[in-house]
Amino acid sequence: MDKPTTTSTPSTDRSTSKSEDIMADITCNDPMKVKRALNALDPAQVLRDLENPYRPRWTEILDDWAEVNMPRSIFKHWEVRQLERDNSVYWEYDAKRQRLGVRCLPTAIHEAAPDAFRARAFKEVLQLSSESQDVFKIGSNTEFDGFDFPGLPVYRKKEPDAYIKSKEGEFPLVVLEAGFSERESELIQDAQLWLHGSRAAVSFVLVVIITESKSICDDRRNPKRHLNDEEVEERLADGTQIQESNGTESEPSTLDQLQFADELRRLNAQKKLMKPLIGDIKANLSVYRKAREGDDEGKKRISEEFAKISIILRDEAAIYPNADKKAIDLPWKEIMGDQIKTLAFEDTNKSFTLEPQQFKSEIEEAIRLTVKRRARQRAGAILEWRGRIEPGPTFGELKRGITKGNEPYEPSDCSDGDDEGPRVKRKKVNS
Repeated sequence: MDKPTTTSTPSTDRSTSKSEDIMADITCNDPMKVKRALNALDPAQVLRDLENPYRPRWTEILDDWAEVNMPRSIFKHWEVRQLERDNSVYWEYDAKRQRLGVRCLPTAIHEAAPDAFRARAFKEVLQLSSESQDVFKIGSNTEFDGFDFPGLPVYRKKEPDAYIKSKEGEFPLVVLEAGFSERESELIQDAQLWLHGSRAAVSFVLVVIITESKSICDDRRNPKRHLNDEEVEERLADGTQIQESNGTESEPSTLDQLQFADELRRLNAQKKLMKPLIGDIKANLSVYRKAREGDDEGKKRISEEFAKISIILRDEAAIYPNADKKAIDLPWKEIMGDQIKTLAFEDTNKSFTLEPQQFKSEIEEAIRLTVKRRARQRAGAILEWRGRIEPGPTFGELKRGITKGNEPYEPSDCSDGDDEGPRVKRKKVNS
């Protein structure tokens, strides 16, 4: 008896091809392809990637935050069963929008504001008496819990980008939160939580909002033909392809790849790239405190989610590209609040001074590093598109002996079963 034959339909072939394309793109070094693939990937697969004991490859390719569609019906089971993983990968879930945000490698520009705040905090504490200096701890990305906030369980945690606290206090005294413009509303919510949920411990929340404009320099004589993302990235403003200095006769060495990246930086400085390595950066600093009776209504800020919880915009300053010259003074009396007795009497009339120029200097250095990193990243992507090099492993994959794609991994079951999976601490959640 003849064995039955299996035939594939065109729709099956297309589905298989699409799936293969997605998996190929999500492991490449092109951030744009990775983002598209991530949003086309089955949400359950994204969660399985996050269950992996090692960092998913895509979190090492993307910067700052990646957002994906995540139905609550899928997420709620994974949430209580997730496996312990690398603490440098954490997430926030927006139940209202059903979107999962995953923090990837932080960008140098994002880290500039926390770096500037910590440096300033150390300097300001050193201006105090030796007795008062011993009172404080300066840090970043430390988990705090025990909040008294409507709807938030006391065991939920929050990590500020930077902070200063008294060593004896449970919560910080001053907190800094930094983020890009698309997350501004969430940063307002962060300020509401710190100021109203810390039982009056947090006196001020500094919020740094960063924006990067996206621009294309298309000086082609005939700009009617649409260029895809890859073509835009590998072309000069006049429409011609960017040439490799070593030609295309042999596989480029590491030195060749670095030289190609340097050439991209040179072209970027001369404004000759169709897509600049970095857009125009703007950054602003806002200082918030709790609302008080008699406050100017025009200074009150609320979010849609926490409409009854008001905070006050106390001060604001531009910090990049032009930094305001006027400093912002935060009196130590107001910072310390009920903990003022731990401060030496001679220091109680002093102030913590914020210098916008210091934030600007940190951002300038971060931009320089970002341009250098993006040049290397784009050089690698262009060489991959042209078939000149193969996508290589991340260092995490390399040290585990993995040279192609993701390591084999059997994820835990996310079904409704009654068996108890490992319980772990939950990362950030916005409900």
